[in-house]
Amino acid sequence: MPGPLLILLLLLSPAPSLANGPDLAEGERLFLGICARCHGERGDNPTGGGIAGSGRGDVVRATGGFGQMPPVPLSEAEIDALAGWLAELGKE
Repeated sequence: MPGPLLILLLLLSPAPSLANGPDLAEGERLFLGICARCHGERGDNPTGGGIAGSGRGDVVRATGGFGQMPPVPLSEAEIDALAGWLAELGKE
């Protein structure tokens, strides 16, 4: 049985996927493979919709599909990574 200190440390430790922030390399890979053809390589294509700087909630809504946007099944980690990459694009 684990000791109380180990249990406390596990409870107080951040989740591994959140400890280091979103995986920006994965976010870029997803963006270029899924989003860039309509939204442009910098996420600023007005025809497909400028999405640079979009947040996690925007990614969740968009990947659920609406209007001309088809549903895109992504895991929670992939959503976080994509939202992180879009945030980076919004800084440029």
